[in-house]
Amino acid sequence: CSACQHDVAERAANPQTKMFLSEGSCSIVGLELIAAGTLMFSAFCFAFGKVAGWLFPAFMATMDDLKTALFVNEVTSYAHSVLTSCLVLVCFLRHPESVDDMIEEVCPSCMACLAVSCGYFIYDSLHMLRNDLHKEDPSIMAHHAVVISLFGYAVINCQFIPYLVGTLVCELNSVFLHQRKLLGLLRQRQTHLYRLTEILNHVTMIVFRHIPHIFLLWHVCVYRDRFPSRLSFAAAFLGMIAIEYLNLNLSYRLWVKPLFRSGKPRAEKRTEGNRLPSSKLVAYEVAVDASLNHSGHIKSFQNGLALDTAISHDRHGDHKSITHVDRRHSQSSCERS
Repeated sequence: CSACQHDVAERAANPQTKMFLSEGSCSIVGLELIAAGTLMFSAFCFAFGKVAGWLFPAFMATMDDLKTALFVNEVTSYAHSVLTSCLVLVCFLRHPESVDDMIEEVCPSCMACLAVSCGYFIYDSLHMLRNDLHKEDPSIMAHHAVVISLFGYAVINCQFIPYLVGTLVCELNSVFLHQRKLLGLLRQRQTHLYRLTEILNHVTMIVFRHIPHIFLLWHVCVYRDRFPSRLSFAAAFLGMIAIEYLNLNLSYRLWVKPLFRSGKPRAEKRTEGNRLPSSKLVAYEVAVDASLNHSGHIKSFQNGLALDTAISHDRHGDHKSITHVDRRHSQSSCERS
């Protein structure tokens, strides 16, 4: 807006005096940027949801509504991580003076970066609630609530902006975190790209997530006298404690939990795509006793239920259609043509 440009120009002309946006104009600009970020990621999610079936036809054909929503959400989160990582680097490279005063310093690029991220977290919360994705990991909603509160307050009041942009350095790790999950959803766990992503994920988890957040927590404690009020100091301190707790929880799930899973028998492990509801988890054996020239039969015995699967090939032999017919075990001896 014109008021924002005027205030920034005055500040650039007189660097010895800190000129900030007026309270009213800062609130308006902040709300506009947050709304723009929310709409931008909502539009991206909607557009990708429409073209996902065209980009990944074979993969999307096997997905139900819940898994489709999860996949689209993960792609949008990946896009946010890439965009925010670039914006954070631009902010600190173009405005290194922000590091000297992380509480009251205001620069347009830092404010835009923070507002766009706040809009993303609003979108992501609404998308997860609408599709019941939050039930997979309730801690994500707690993380989003903390981030939206802190980022929203900072953008609307033009305070603590460089400090909170510093917390977004962790998005450099989130790039590999989301990429790892996407490769898993696409069933690419055995590829070299997945293994490389896992290594980079572990390294950046420490370098760009834990170390910057611990440094910012230390910074808050050392420079607590610079905060305008005890309430703002308490919000910053408790906010960083909450974020670092969630970081530790994330590290536990990535580093410690797999160690316990590795001791389980291989037969007990199931991928997300093949997981059955708990009421239908049964042990089964599959015996294949047909040659697949043009058609074949697979007999599956599943706790007294016989599942007959007829497989037919097209004339080129490249594709096959599978028709499932459930029969009681007592009928498994019926004649088949």
